[in-house]
Amino acid sequence: MFPLSRAGRIRELFRSYWTPAGKQALGNLIGLVACTGISQACALGVLLVLTYGLPQEGFGAVIFALNLQSYLVAVGTFGLTAIVVRDLTLHPDKSAETITAYLTVVSVASVLVGVATAVTAAFLPISPDERVMLWCIAAGNVAACLNLNPLFDAAHKQALAAALMVPGDLLAVGMIAGAYLADALSVQTAGVALIGRVATTAILHAIVFRRVWPFAWKRNGGRAWRLMRSGWPMLFSGLIYAVPLGGSVVFVRALSGEIETSIYGLAFQLVTAELMIVSLILRVLQPHISGEYGLTRRFQWQLLAVVGGTLLGLIGLMLAAGWVLIFQFLRPEYESVYPVLAVLQGMVVFFAAAAVANLYLIRFHREGWIQAAHVIAVAVYLALVLGGWSRYHLGYAFATTVSSVLLLVVAAFGLRARVATTSFPDGDVTA
Repeated sequence: MFPLSRAGRIRELFRSYWTPAGKQALGNLIGLVACTGISQACALGVLLVLTYGLPQEGFGAVIFALNLQSYLVAVGTFGLTAIVVRDLTLHPDKSAETITAYLTVVSVASVLVGVATAVTAAFLPISPDERVMLWCIAAGNVAACLNLNPLFDAAHKQALAAALMVPGDLLAVGMIAGAYLADALSVQTAGVALIGRVATTAILHAIVFRRVWPFAWKRNGGRAWRLMRSGWPMLFSGLIYAVPLGGSVVFVRALSGEIETSIYGLAFQLVTAELMIVSLILRVLQPHISGEYGLTRRFQWQLLAVVGGTLLGLIGLMLAAGWVLIFQFLRPEYESVYPVLAVLQGMVVFFAAAAVANLYLIRFHREGWIQAAHVIAVAVYLALVLGGWSRYHLGYAFATTVSSVLLLVVAAFGLRARVATTSFPDGDVTA
């Protein structure tokens, strides 16, 4: 039995989850997960219809464009999604300047990226269908970048932002399914459906946004420059760390062949579901981390309990569900997926812990440490893979896990380097 004082502290810790802020976070998380689940189901439905309705070459053009869009959005938003949440939380009195600067930077960057993509596609030696699909991606890039999710996140309206994405996803499913039933499905139809989805989401966000953040446009060149200076390391870090994450499947295919790719690729697809859930939780928690209670001991214990408990549940569920899937439903040649899946659970743990540490580094305006962590992690990953760990699919899993460990270690050093009292731009002083 715990001593009464310790037991009392534990009861007080769990009772604090039912404060108004705790209930708000829980409601946001439930709504965010539910709406994201609907969006993911719509995306799966679109892919299934496209696989049946398009020739393999056409489907390949669509899949390539959809994967390219994630990179175009990353560049078009200039790495500012987490930065703007921090600034709006720490400086709500300067929200007009921050939002104006954010929308200006993202608009300019997304237009430039879209134009560059369209021009490049016009001169590439690719099929007409693929060129049209890339033009559609380029045309919709501004709307895709201006979904305003970070502004909703800063206002603790994550579930609302996710709900506003559902009509666009349903529209895309309806357009694709309707074209398939009418025997009129083509790559061009898929591109138009994509534009309709992102445009619908952007319009709905713009309509509702004024109720969440009522503001007047207020230009401040210095604010825009500070956002860009903070966003650049985040943009660079996100792009290069795609190498040991989704890019690891590409390395497996290039260095080890199709059989090894099928083993590692399946395991990584299963792990992607865990990473998505972790990202949703951190999206809800970031405004609280950047808020007035983010540095209190009680909140940090709550944060540890929430993230740690979620990881334990996810890992247990994934190992159990993965065992059933692999050993009961798949062919025997896929049994070697399970050891890879088990090793990648370590990557999930360390990646989640590093992501939490990064949110604190962002709060302390130490984005340079995040950039350094990603550079070191990717360099070590490449050294391990190219140095011999690529002989087996388990080697890739261990290399990815090691890179996540390095992310956490370097981030921890960045947090320890913070002095007792640090002054930040705009008078943000954290003790």
